Parts: sequence; structure tokens; C-alpha cells
Amino acid sequence: MESGRYHRARAAGEASAAAGDPDLEASAAAGKGKNRGGAQAAVKEPTCSWTGQKKTKTQSTSTSGEHSSGKIAGGQEQAREEIDGLDWEVGKIVKIEGLDWDDDKLVKEIDGYLQRLKDSPFVYYGGAIDDESFSFHDEKQQKVLNQRLALCRIRAHEEKYQDMDDATLLEEFPADDLEANEYYLHYEVSYEWYFDPVYCRYVHFQDYQRLMLQNNGKYEDWEYYRITCNTLEGDQEYVKFWEKLLSESELIKWYVTRRTYDLRIERLFHYHTLKIATLYPNVYKTLVNSGCMEFRRSLVIDFIWSRPFGDFLFEMWKLLTCDKMSFKDVLSHLFNNAKYSFVFAIKAEFEPNLRPLENMCKPLLGSICEKSSQDAKRMIKEYVTGHARKPKTYYDYVKEKLYIAKKIGLIPSDTTKDVTKQFMVTP
Repeated sequence: MESGRYHRARAAGEASAAAGDPDLEASAAAGKGKNRGGAQAAVKEPTCSWTGQKKTKTQSTSTSGEHSSGKIAGGQEQAREEIDGLDWEVGKIVKIEGLDWDDDKLVKEIDGYLQRLKDSPFVYYGGAIDDESFSFHDEKQQKVLNQRLALCRIRAHEEKYQDMDDATLLEEFPADDLEANEYYLHYEVSYEWYFDPVYCRYVHFQDYQRLMLQNNGKYEDWEYYRITCNTLEGDQEYVKFWEKLLSESELIKWYVTRRTYDLRIERLFHYHTLKIATLYPNVYKTLVNSGCMEFRRSLVIDFIWSRPFGDFLFEMWKLLTCDKMSFKDVLSHLFNNAKYSFVFAIKAEFEPNLRPLENMCKPLLGSICEKSSQDAKRMIKEYVTGHARKPKTYYDYVKEKLYIAKKIGLIPSDTTKDVTKQFMVTP
């Protein structure tokens, strides 16, 4: 029940952001709320009369500001820490290329970069790749492929074989043995990946393109990712493309601290995405466009929803702990503040919102009522981060796939040592 209410509140927050609520976006940018009645945020010995619990004296401890629920994999972690550390100010002038362009010039520049991107080589029909123009394996070619993929399954099954090349592993598992055991296809039942049987028929596919992650509910757009069939080189470059976007702190700062929702802002952000994408010629145009949408959605959840909801919880904590207000009075007070309107699912009346928000917020706030201001902020951040449930992206999919590909021998070590060492992701 708590999760459903949380996501309804989050949906309301995202809708408010899309509508261009300046108060909400100011909150997202500032990442902090002002104290009510001049109350100081730092409270060394807060009391908790509203919970009925006995007051205990607590010691303030320093925190690093990292997400204690787990670090973001690979190069995304460092970039995210840099973004979180920015002192963002709404309305601050940021120099972004294209801000002074008229619409015609912006459209022309976007079209120019789109033409420079690589089109997908596949034609899709009925949600699948149209393979009429493809060449298919003959019996001998299929047998060689089956042997090669069997060795990948063996490497995944037993770690001691992972450093062996194909020739060495074939000494341990001769071709006749592989065939007699049906190429160890049954091993895939326990894996989070498999080799797509349809793609295994195509001559010109890389083995990497045949590798797919299982549809276990982790990825909302799994089917789109599956039929993309990006090459190894394309996926390696996609990782660099995404992490290059993450490193553009000024661009991100400008985007998430905008005062209004404006189609021109979205177009200008898209322009910068396309410009960056041209640095990576093996990334398909379709992936660039979908990646831009996924990246913007990620920013919305991280900075336009999560930050203001964390501000809302911290403002509640201050009013409960410092001003000694009752839980109902706190919610009533914030209900009348337009800055926090996105939290209340029922806008017209206060009472219907009371019970759902009590169930959602009271357990957390009750557990931190005696904490220092610094500790309260940290625990609220952990709570918001843990409940956001941000949809996984193609970037996440690729990172996991590249890690698996490296593990089972599909990626030569000498060509990927600068990338694959980061490919382990937290489930």
C-alpha cells in the first residue's frame, strides 16, 4: 500500500513539473527549504513529543553525501557525485550554446546532426526484424556456431574456464562431446541471459548481437532493447555516449533548473544530445533518440521529483521536531503551501490526504525525530533514493550485457580493458 501511494504522489509531482510549476522546479534546483519561523536547521537535541517516544540525546555525525543504498555503476558514479555537488541557483545565467538562436536555426542544426548519425541496418516488420534479405547459416556453419556458443555456456557455468580461449577449451570439451550434450543449451535455464535462437540463424550477426538478457521484469523496454541488436562496438560507444552526457554538468544544471516547461528547452537539450552523439559513429540514430528521452526521464526523477520530495520530508521533520507541531498540523500547514502541492493527490480537500500521507511518511519521520539535522537529511535521502524505483535504461542494459559478454569470452581482453572493468552492476 505504501508503495502505491508513493508512486501516485510521484506521478503527481512529475505532472506538475511537466506543467512548468516554477515553485516545484525551484525546489528541485535549490535542494533545500527555508526554515519556518526562523527555526535553525541544526538541532543538537530535538525532542519527539508528537510520537510519544522517550527523548534520547544524540550525537551528530558527519556524512559523505553518497547514496548509502548503493553506488551507481561505472563512470556514472563519479559524474553523478559531481552533479549532486553543484550549488544550483534558479535563474543563474548559464552559457549554453543555442540559447540565442531562433526556432528556424535550431531546427536546422538538429536536422544537420541527425543526418550525420548512423541509421540502423535493420528493417522492422510486425515488431520483429525483417530478415528477407539476410543470409542464413548452412548446416556446417550452424554446427561451428553451436560449438562456439557452447563454450560460452561452459565458461558461464564454471568460473575456472573463463580465462581459456576457444582452442584450449576445446581440448577439455571436444566437438563430439559438445554435440552429444546438445551444446549445453540446458545451462541457459539458470542464467540471466540466453542466445536468441532466431538471431543464431543469421550469418552476418556477431555472437554479441545474439546475446540477450532474460526478460525478468528488470527492464520496462526489454523488447525494444532485444530487437535493437546493436553491435559490440555500438554498445561500447553507447556507454561512452551516456557517460559523456552525465559529464555535461552545465547542460544538466541548465536543464533541471529551468523555470518553465518549454518545448524549445526540450529541443535545445535534444540538439546538445545529438551533437555529443556524433562523437560516437557506431551508435544508431534510433538509440540516440530513445537514449535522449531516457536520459531526460532520469533527470526528472533524480532532480525534479526526488529532490523536492526530500525537501518536503525534511520540512516536515523541522516542523515536527523544532516547532513541536502535531503531525496533522504539519500536513495542514504544508497543504496550503503551493511549493508542496505535488505531494497531495487530492487537491481540493485536506482530510482525504491525511491518512495516506500518515501511512507513507510517519514511520520514517518517527524513526529520525531524535536525529541531528545532518543525520535526518542523510536518512531522508536514503529513503527517497530507495523508493524512487527509477526505470532501468538501455545504458543499464548495455552495462550488464557487456559484463556478461566479457565473462563468457565474447569480448577480447585487449580491446576492452578500458571499458569492461566497470561492467559489474548491482542487481
